[in-house]
Amino acid sequence: MEVGYVTLSDKKDNFYIRINLDVLSRLNAFRQVEHYMPESGGVLIGEVYGNNGFWIKDVTIPNKKDISSRDKFIRQDPSHQKIVKNWHTKSKGTMQYLGEWHSHPERKPSPSVIDLCSWKKLSLKMERQMGVQPFLFLILSMIDFNRDWLAVYEGANNYTVLDASTIT
Repeated sequence: MEVGYVTLSDKKDNFYIRINLDVLSRLNAFRQVEHYMPESGGVLIGEVYGNNGFWIKDVTIPNKKDISSRDKFIRQDPSHQKIVKNWHTKSKGTMQYLGEWHSHPERKPSPSVIDLCSWKKLSLKMERQMGVQPFLFLILSMIDFNRDWLAVYEGANNYTVLDASTIT
């Protein structure tokens, strides 16, 4: 069975990210389109191609032990890690953790100071465990994928933003 996807790249073609359409459909349910909807989040799961390609094939979604409010999401439920581990095993190591996603109650989101600080901590933790490697961050807008914020994080608050207008 063939799965549909979209592909994005940065302006210099240093990175490309492919995202399955069914993943985008699942994420749409977590857009904060109403004033009472809390931030949501989870992890991005997929495959890495060389040093510059990523294919997001699945995501985890908020679970019972995660903390969520209108302007905050803290991923702490162990189910996220369990799902990544299951994918990794089932795929014989090709599917892995690619990064994090969460929603913002904004039409055109950008990372908050809290986001940047938590990504830096995560980057340092991952570097200690696995060496330096880029990972992804996706912030869902209130509107649609064309307004989401997506970047490849390369450590020390250095990231490359991918523009949804480059969708192919």
